[in-house]
Amino acid sequence: MSQSEDETNYADALGQLYAEELAEEPEDDPIGFSLTDAVRNIPGRDKIALEESKNLAKLEDAFQGISDGTLSDEAYRAAIEEVALTVDSAVELYDSDYIKYQMATMEPQASEVFRRMGEAAQEMQSGLARMLQYLESRDLKDAEAGLNKVAAGLVKVDKAQDVALARAAELEYEEEQASAELT
Repeated sequence: MSQSEDETNYADALGQLYAEELAEEPEDDPIGFSLTDAVRNIPGRDKIALEESKNLAKLEDAFQGISDGTLSDEAYRAAIEEVALTVDSAVELYDSDYIKYQMATMEPQASEVFRRMGEAAQEMQSGLARMLQYLESRDLKDAEAGLNKVAAGLVKVDKAQDVALARAAELEYEEEQASAELT
């Protein structure tokens, strides 16, 4: 496989990885599938630290609110459902025929990263459902276990993002080296 095909496969497979979407608020712009462009648009190639995730903070606040009795059931549900919109979109994306096709045609490392991202999204979706079980069980252990599962999914997203960013940096370096050789 040539350098260009290699980069195209990574761009199709890994471009933005949905990781920023899972860690942050959804944006109006559709997700691009250009890894090189995505990496160039990340200032300093830094990513959002897990402790700075707005969606995780929203869920932690919701858990705290029901724990101390300061949050209504409706507000608790609304916070979880707001995060679920993004997570559900990610699960749908990873389950789509388009992504399955892309994964089947890309190099193994890229496919593995994408598989991990899909699994992380499913874990987060399961965690959100468990958090909602609290509303029927009234057992804070359901809410806490669900929150922990969402956080574990975000850790997996973070690790997959590290792999993707490292590979994108390699591809960008290889591209720069190839361009330098031509001049």
